[in-house]
Order: sequence, then structure tokens, then C-alpha cells
Amino acid sequence: MKRISVGLMWIILPMILIFSLLGYQTAGANQTDKGMPQYVHPEALASTHWLQTHLEDKNIRIVDCIVPFWKPDSYYKGHIPGAVSLDVIGQLSDPKGKVPGLILPSSQFEILMGKIGINNDKMVVVYDTFRGKFAAKLWWALMYYGHQNVKILNGGLKRWKAEGRKLETESFVPSPTNFKATVQPSFIADIEDVKHAIERDDIYIVDALNEHHHFGRRPAHPTLAPAGHIPTAIHIWALSNINLETGLFLSPDKLKENWSQLKARPQDKVITYCGAGHYGAFDLFALYQLGYKQISLYDGSWYEWISDKKRPIATE
Repeated sequence: MKRISVGLMWIILPMILIFSLLGYQTAGANQTDKGMPQYVHPEALASTHWLQTHLEDKNIRIVDCIVPFWKPDSYYKGHIPGAVSLDVIGQLSDPKGKVPGLILPSSQFEILMGKIGINNDKMVVVYDTFRGKFAAKLWWALMYYGHQNVKILNGGLKRWKAEGRKLETESFVPSPTNFKATVQPSFIADIEDVKHAIERDDIYIVDALNEHHHFGRRPAHPTLAPAGHIPTAIHIWALSNINLETGLFLSPDKLKENWSQLKARPQDKVITYCGAGHYGAFDLFALYQLGYKQISLYDGSWYEWISDKKRPIATE
């Protein structure tokens, strides 16, 4: 028995030493990781692998954010299994809004969410075929109406397809449910907030449209003419938040670098905008991941700003 015990000890002791060393190395790696920039809200960004493993979860609603006038029938040409479709321009916008793209009033938003099977207990995963900029508007809308349990799919449908994951072409119709909105006023800015921000040094405005529009060279879309930007706004193009080749959101350190020209502190108020709130929502998501605490989307955006020709337009 003693011989067997001694033999086992000679086997076990080296193993203990090896695992101890590995444990030390792992701890060291974790300590190094803690010193690296991290997303402040990693739970709001879903990987394709994570979604694949949760496709059968009954408490998750996946939403394919379509834009029919740009990509007709995209949903029926292939979508993530179990995803419902939502036209983020046609369905999410207030048909009686004074300018295009304004978010639905709370009562209508509640009806829409209930119709596509979203209640207050559902986890929602949103994606699109446009590198995330339209999915971000639904992410923002849900957050604005008090539903924080929402994720943007990192890389969107492009990434899902590139990895050879399964697609469906038949429409998915969920059982209707009830959604109760709880408005978060701080998550939205109106035109008076923007005018106030222009006069303040401690409130920052960010233009998410492309540089040609921002600097007055040409409008991002004919209906957004004239080109230019709201005075004092800095320019951070929405799609600069992702790797354009892979469609993936920038790593935390690269994202921080991308926003280095924003001199705001995490506790300062920052307002984002674009043409109709879609690109602006994507910039807002980036700020959310960077840990800014007072962020809001100017929902009226450029459409509202240029609706009065007396409002100033900057090009420098």
C-alpha cells in the first residue's frame, strides 16, 4: 500500500505544480486584461456564436431590421431562424411626425412591439444588413421606452452568412403579446436641447453623417440638402465605429481611439444626430459602450434642423 501511495505521489505532485503554474499565468493574464480598455456594456453586444447557441430560447425575440426601399424582399431571401421582420423606417417612424423618422408615440410603439411578440420580459436581439446603423435605431427606441434588455448582433447578417450559419426564408409570425413603455426622457433630445447645447461649453454635439455632408460638400441624401452640420458639432461618422471589412464593432481600445476627438468627460452630456436618427443611434450605441452616462439622440436630426431656413449651418 505504501509503495502504491508513494508512486501516486510522484504522479500527483508534478501535476499540482503544473496546474499551479498555469493558474499563476492565467491570473497574470487576467490582471493584464483588467488594465486594457473594456466595453462598459458588453451585454448589449451579442456575438453570432452566442446567438447560435440561444436560437431555441423562448425568452428571446430576434428582430431583422429591414429597409424595403433599399433592399426589397431581403427578409424573404434569408434571415436568421426565428427572426421577425420590422421596417425600421416605415413601421418605427411616426406617420404624423412633423419631419421624417421621428419615433412613434409610446402608445403606438407599445402596439407595434406587442404585435411582433416583444413584451417587457423578452430579451431582444436586433440586427440588419446595413452594418448595424438601422438596427441601432430599434436598440435606441427600446432603451428610450424603458426596455434595457436588448442587444445588437455584432457583425449583423453579413457576419452570420460569412460564417455559414443557417438561414430561413419563410416568415416567422410570433404570438402577439403586451408591451408597456416607460419613457426615459434623458435618452432623447429635442431642438431646444440642441440650441441650448450650442451655447454651452459642457454639452457636446456629434454629427454621425459622412464627412462630405458634414463639411458641406454634398448632402448624404438629396432630401437632406443643404449639406453641412449644426454649429459646434464634431464629426464622428457612424460607420467609423466598425471594421468595414468584417462589419464587426471596433475593439474597446480602437473604439476609444476613434472617439478621441470628443473632449467630453463620461459625466458630460452628449447629443448625437444624423439625417433621421439612424446613424445617430449607432453613434449613441458607441458612446454607451464607452461609458458616457448622459447621452441622448436628437431624434429630429438634420431633417428638423434644416426645416427652418433661419437656423445656422456650419461647414468648417
